[in-house]
Amino acid sequence: MSSDNLFPLIIFAGALVCTPGPANMLLMAAGAQNGVRRSLPLLAGVTFGKTFVHLFLALGLWGIVAEFPAALLGLKIAGAIYILWLAHRVLQIKIGGDGGNKSAPQVGFWNGLLVHPINPKAWAMVASAYGQFVDEAGDWRIQAAIVWLVFFVWQCAAHTFWCWCGARAAKLLAGARAEKVLMQILAALMVGAVLWALFN
Repeated sequence: MSSDNLFPLIIFAGALVCTPGPANMLLMAAGAQNGVRRSLPLLAGVTFGKTFVHLFLALGLWGIVAEFPAALLGLKIAGAIYILWLAHRVLQIKIGGDGGNKSAPQVGFWNGLLVHPINPKAWAMVASAYGQFVDEAGDWRIQAAIVWLVFFVWQCAAHTFWCWCGARAAKLLAGARAEKVLMQILAALMVGAVLWALFN
């Protein structure tokens, strides 16, 4: 990867990772329910989960899957179903006066670890990054590590930020009618993001 490609890769990854999507909306909902500290296991799972996507693409296995349309469609449908299930859990969240509700459904590390590997949006963004910024003539291991690191740094920052935004929203909206509206919006954005990736 040339130095000329590094800055565009950073901008590209930042634009995709920081925008609303299933992972960010889930983390915002978790922050609203539990606060940032209690959401750290989920945050870690979501952040490290995308590593599997990078490994899969770096090893060239995605090209094999892409040759079988049925397998590719199955992956997308499985991902969509999982994100819909997570969106359903988000709708059940009640913030509570202290910014947390222990009776609401908990989503932890292992749930977070699965978010990116079966999220069509995650595959689309990482595949696009490899297609646009990885030079076939260069060392693929070094380039794959750079792409992973850029995404990982953005994920640490963006996922934490969205989780924090949820925690702040909880303090402002807990007990208010807008609380339910917030969770409905987060769930709708999760579903919208995955449907966009599913049909594009």
